[in-house]
Formats: sequence, C-alpha cells, structure tokens
Amino acid sequence: MSSKFFADANKVSSDEESDNQQEETKVKENKKKPVNWAESESDDDDKRIVRTQKEKKFGAIDSVVKKIHEKIKINDFQAILNEFEELNKAFEKSKKVIEKEGIPLNYIRICYILENLVNNMSSDDKKKLKAANNKAFNTLKQRIKKNNKTYETQIEEFAKNPVYSESESESEEEAKPKKAKKARKQKEDSESEDEDEDDDEDEDDEDDEESEDESEESERGGRLLRGDSLSESEVTESEEEEDDEFPPPHITDPQERRKYWLLKDQEEEKESQRQQRIDQRLADVERKKKREAKKLEEAKARKDRKIDVEKTVVIDYTPDYIAKKLREIAENRANKKVDFRENIILLENMYQNVKGDLRRLEILKVLIVIRFDQAKETNLNYMARSIWLDILSDLNEYFKLMSLPELNFQKMSIYIRDIENAENTETLVYDAFCTHYDTLDSELQKSFKYQEFSTLEYVERLKDGANLVKLGSYAYEFFESKKDEYNISRMALKRLEAIYYLNDQTLQKLRDHAVKNSIDYRYEYYGVVNTQELVQKLASKIYNYRYSDEKTKGRAMLYQIYHHAIHNRYTLARDFLLMAHVQQLAAHSDVNLQILFNRALVQLGICAFRLGLINEAHAALVEICTSGKLRYIIGQGISRTANEREERRRFVPNHLHIDVDTIESIHLISAMLLEIPHIAADANEANKKVINKYFRKMLEIYEKNYFNSPPENFRDFIYAASKELAKGNWSKSYTLLAQIKIWEQQFDSDQVKQNLLQRVKEQAFKCYIYSYKQCYETLSFQHLADIFEMDISMIRQIICKLIYNRELDARLDGGNACVTFQKKEISKLQELSQQLIERVTVSLENNERILDSKSGSYGYTDKDFAELFSKKRPTTKKTKVNANLLQKNKKKNRK
Repeated sequence: MSSKFFADANKVSSDEESDNQQEETKVKENKKKPVNWAESESDDDDKRIVRTQKEKKFGAIDSVVKKIHEKIKINDFQAILNEFEELNKAFEKSKKVIEKEGIPLNYIRICYILENLVNNMSSDDKKKLKAANNKAFNTLKQRIKKNNKTYETQIEEFAKNPVYSESESESEEEAKPKKAKKARKQKEDSESEDEDEDDDEDEDDEDDEESEDESEESERGGRLLRGDSLSESEVTESEEEEDDEFPPPHITDPQERRKYWLLKDQEEEKESQRQQRIDQRLADVERKKKREAKKLEEAKARKDRKIDVEKTVVIDYTPDYIAKKLREIAENRANKKVDFRENIILLENMYQNVKGDLRRLEILKVLIVIRFDQAKETNLNYMARSIWLDILSDLNEYFKLMSLPELNFQKMSIYIRDIENAENTETLVYDAFCTHYDTLDSELQKSFKYQEFSTLEYVERLKDGANLVKLGSYAYEFFESKKDEYNISRMALKRLEAIYYLNDQTLQKLRDHAVKNSIDYRYEYYGVVNTQELVQKLASKIYNYRYSDEKTKGRAMLYQIYHHAIHNRYTLARDFLLMAHVQQLAAHSDVNLQILFNRALVQLGICAFRLGLINEAHAALVEICTSGKLRYIIGQGISRTANEREERRRFVPNHLHIDVDTIESIHLISAMLLEIPHIAADANEANKKVINKYFRKMLEIYEKNYFNSPPENFRDFIYAASKELAKGNWSKSYTLLAQIKIWEQQFDSDQVKQNLLQRVKEQAFKCYIYSYKQCYETLSFQHLADIFEMDISMIRQIICKLIYNRELDARLDGGNACVTFQKKEISKLQELSQQLIERVTVSLENNERILDSKSGSYGYTDKDFAELFSKKRPTTKKTKVNANLLQKNKKKNRK
C-alpha cells in the first residue's frame, strides 16, 4: 500500500518542464514507490486493540463534551441543553466505573465552563438571543445550578487551580514549556488587542495569523517527511507541539528512528491533541467575547455621551419646540430603529422643565404610551416590574393633572389617539386613563400567573396591586363626581375584582394592623367596613349602565355570588344564581366566565356545608368533583398536552386559589352522610337507586381490601368513618372526621365542627334504626336520646319524618314515649318470587343488549320504525280503498 506523503515528496511540478520530463518522473514514481510499513502495521494493530470499560465509558463522556464545546462557540443553547442532558445520561451509565476511578476531569471542567458561561452572560447578549434560544438558556441555567450543587467541592478545587487538559496534571515538567508558550500567546493577544482599536481589523488579522500558522505547520511537516534539515528553534517547537510524531533529522540511528514509527497509545495522543484544540477554541471564544463586550461598552458609552450632552444643553422649552418633539415621537413609534430610552429621557426632561398643567398632561400622555411600547420589546410573557412601576407613577401624575378643576381640555393637543370616535378632548383624556389602568391591571394579573407563589417577588407584586387599587378608588370617586357612567362602570368592575374574594375577618385584621402602625387606610382596599354594601353598590353601577353587555353583567353577578358565599349568606347567593340565569349565560360564553361560574358554584357548596345543609352542598359539588378534572375546571391546573400559553390565560392567580383538598373532602363527607343511611335502609332498594356512584364505588374498593392500614390522607379518614357510621357508632365516626386538616383553614371552624357533629349524630341514628329494627319490637325515646346524646324532641322529629316518607314501617306510642316497629315477615314463596323477578329482568336486559348489538334497534326493523314514526298512518290506505268501492257500487246502482 503506497503512502500519499512519499508521493507528494517525490512530485516535481513546474510550468517550465516539458512533457517528456513529466512522463519520466511518473515512470520513476511508479517504479520506486516506498511501502509505508508503519501504516500497514497500524491497520493490523487497530484490529487487535481491546478497550477497557473505563476507556469506553470515559470516551463516551469525552465525545459529548467535544460536541458541547463546538456549540459553545456559536451560542446555540438549545443544542447545548440537549448535549448536557446526554452528558448526564452517559455519566449515569458510567457510575460503576466512576466509583472505582473517580469523577473524570473532563466532566468537572465542562461543568465549570458552562457555569461561567451562563453566569457571565450579559443582559445585552441575552437580548440578542431568539425566543427559543433564550428559553433554552434559562432552562440550562437552572439545570446547571442544580447539577453543580452535587459536585460543588470538586468544582471549587478546580476553580482554584484550573487544569484545561489532562496532560498538564500528569507531569509538571512537561507542562512548563507549554505554560510558557501559552503565556507568550496570551501576552501577544493582549498586546494586539490593546494596539488594535477597530474590531473588524482584529478579526481579519487573527484569521490571517491562524492561516499562516497552519501553513507553517504543514510546511514543517512536509520538510520533516522529506528529511530536510530544520533549525534548532523549529526542532524544539516541533517537539513541543507535535508530541514527537515524526523522527527528528538529527537522530540517525535506524533503531531509534524506528521507535517513532511504531504504534503508540493512540487514545492518549488523540485525547491530548483534541484537548489542545478545545483549549485553543475556548481561548478564541474568550477573545471574541472580550471584543464584543468592549464593542458594546463603547457603543453604550457613545449613547450615554449623546444623552448627557442633551441633558447638559440648555434647551428653551417653548410650545413650538414641545409640539414638534411630541409630534416627531408620536410619528416614529412604528420605527424599529428608534431608541425608546432616549425618547423617554427626553420626555422626562420636558415634563420636569415645562410649566403649565395642560402641557405637562400632553407630555405625560405621550410618555405613558412610549413606556408601553418599550415594554413590548422585552422577551418576558408579562411586563417587567420596573417599567410597570414607572407607568404607575406616571399614571398617578396623570390623574392628579386630569382632576384639576381649572383645566381647560379644549386647548389641549392630542398627539396619540388611543380612543377612536371620542366626543371631545375631555372624554378622550378620561377614556385614555381608564384604558391605561386596565392595561396595567391585566399585566399585573399576567405576572401573577407566571410567577411562583412562594417567592418574594410575588409578595412585592401584591403590594403593587394594592397601590393600583388605591388609585382606582380615587378615580371611581372622581368619575362619580363627573357623572361619567361609562367610566364609572369600568372602574366599578375593577374595584369589584379586587375585593370580591376577601373575607371580612381578613380585612379586619388588616385594619387593626394599620391602626397599630398609624396608617391612613381610608382609600385602601381594606378600608371599607361594610363590604356587602360596597359590593352591592359596585355591582348595581354595572347592572344599571345601559351599554353594559351581558358578559360584563354576568361577571359582576358571579363576583357578588362568590362574595355572599364566603360570608355564609347561602340564601342570597342561591337566589342570585337561580334568578339571574347565570348558568345559561356561562354555558354560551368564553372559558374565563365558565371558570368563574364553577368557582362561584364551589364556594356555594362549601357555604352550604358550613351551615349544615348537606343535601345542598352535595348537589352543588357532585358534578364538578366527579368529573375527574377538578383543577382544570376551576382554573387551578395546567394540562401538559394543551398549549401552555392558552392554559396560562385561563390560570387563576395563586392567591385566589381554593384548596382542592377542602373541596374533595366536603364532597366526600356530604356523599357519606347521604349514601350510608341509604345503603342501610334496604340493600335491594339501594342497589337500584344510587345517590353518588363515585363514593359507592370507592367505598366498595375500600371494603374489599383484606387489610386497611391506619388512615393517612383525608380519603382514608372518610372511608374509615363511613364504616363506623354504618354501625351507628357516631362518636368514633366524628373523631375520624375531626382529624382531617381542612377544618383549620375555615374562619369559623368551631361552628362548622358543631354542625358536622349534629349531622353525624342524625345519620348515625338513622343507620341504627335501619340496621336493628328487626331486633326490637319497641324502643323508648329516652334510651335513644342517651345513646346518641340528642334531645327527645329531635329523636321524635326524625322518627316522624321517616314514617311520613314511608322509609320506616312503625308507629308512635305517645303515652309510653316509644316507637313500635311493625314486622312484616316475608314468606318463602314471596322471597323466591322476588328472586325470580330479579333474574328475569336481568336476562331480559341481556337479551335486549345482544339484539341491539346486532340490529341496533331493540328488535324493530326499519319498516317498523317507518310505520311507527311516519306522518301517514297505514289506516289511511284502507279508507281510500273503501271510498273507491263505495263509488263503484253507486255507479252500478245508477245503471
């Protein structure tokens, strides 16, 4: 097998040589082609190489690390994230080898590099990333932070003495010339960066230097292959850089030269060469980042100098200058090249230096719109808090100027028309304020949906919301004084949204805290003592406005129902829900209104349970809780299959959530109190009519278990209490129910527990009567009252109700104060006939199902259905035939 290197060394290509000389050289090359024995040996030896488990596993890690380094150069964070996950998978597969050999240095090195990469990423560089790449960067940052906690000590040790190749840690003596050379390169790079001011020229020069280095290396390799002599400096450089791949020319001993051609440990050589290339690429990336950072700093400095110049220049803020600038800024809003920061600073300076409330109002109106435009450029799903606070402060100033009585709006110039078809300038100014207020409120709700409830930022946003509500209360009173019905209804809806979910006890605690700290809370959202009156007043403003649509009225109605329910005003809330036909409106409306309706219905059921109305609570909660999608129905869950952005729009903020365990517990307790006496009344009747199928099914599963462990969650407590309730053991049943942790969340928990205890006693008494009526002929009321710790009047009332509803076959003995049971013993024939009837009905249903699966019509054919449901009956044909016969007979008689 011939080697191309020797062929290249023997080639002679010149334009001046003749064709005969070229033919002679070709013949000589064909005759005297040297055989490359080293290459053939390497091919044979490659087949015989056996790699250890360590080399395989660490080689897989090294290959992934190499890919990550390649993606770091181009800032492809999506690919880096994928490769980082692959790296951790390979690391998990190599755990057995790592336990013996230790964590590979390459893994610690890449974790250190990635941590520095994500932490040192500037905000300007991050803005340049696309949306998908930016999302991958945030995910990668979280993954690396979580991953590096496990190897924190190893990374800290590596940071103290960073080793960028494994060959450096093997021997210090071999590393000295390499470190010196690296230091020389860094010094040269720093000098070149200091000297060159233009970044483009630097990049071109570096590319030229790299190309020259590559050409020098290739030329030196060719000279070594040809056996030409090299200088001493070239020999030392070749020894350092090439790791003795070729024998130097000063070694003439054939045995010594042969050592260089023998097969070496290729894995170590490849690893060292690959690591050197990686280090070189990392150094290039660092240099490029430094140049980009320097370039951005210079651009920012130039921009700041321009802005400072504008600040320092004394400008005469005449009306013509202000009108010109405002018109120019308004016209350039759609221009993407316009710097909003410069315009905002200019408008702020104009606002501070201009005199005259009307002119300042004009500037503020433009300034608020420009701030909203600035917020759209951010990659966040909601407005940044700093921009939001700036707009809120500007809106406060806007309201103060707008509410001045001596202001003449007719002289005001409008440069940005947010509201079309406005009657006059005053209306446009008022409507613009309400529009900006609505936008700020919607952005605040978005931030609640995308932030975690446990963070301090969420608490800060709640405080920001309180300041916004305070501004809304001022604006509501102002529009009431102006008798502006349209804006009154808009601000009333916003105020209603801010207070409808708050309980009076919570507001009282906030007022006590404000009094203790001497805070004026008159215009705060918790400043109103009678919230029922305020909610009714705000809702009536929306109902009475003639242009309010049905959706807005329905939303206000649901807010009012929700507020009545959390204050235990069940009758009012139920009447509003039934009389206003809100359910029909929600069924044909958007998803947000349907979620609000479901939340109001859930609160209505919880309210009924707190008052001891078990039937009403069960009726309100059974459909929602048995659907299997309780969290999504009330807007407290995000499904993984659907579009996340659409789900986030429906998501209710965390501070408005209703505890799901409370809802399910109340539903199951209500079902238990209704279903267990129904089962105990008559087994046959109970099987025919089931009150709650979900509870019955789960109870059967619980009873079929061979062993039930002590209850741990609320479901186990309820099912265990159900078994005790069926026996009539009310005390143990109530003890199990009282151990559920939902009662601590209720404001009036003692009253709720007292109502629950009363209902448990009543249902346990019914179960006792149903279960043991065959064992007694008479039972005294006093004995029953002692067992269940109830009044005799209550015992008499329950028994009378059972007898009236024909659920108990008994009669009262008023003189002896007891109940006498009338036993009806069923004969053997009656029992057998009942069993026969049940079996016949079951077989009939099975036959109908089989017939329906074949014909699809329960035995009827298509002709039968046509005759049954056709408009023309079969009798009409007979009447027509009879009429024809009568006519023929008449004709015959006439003849």
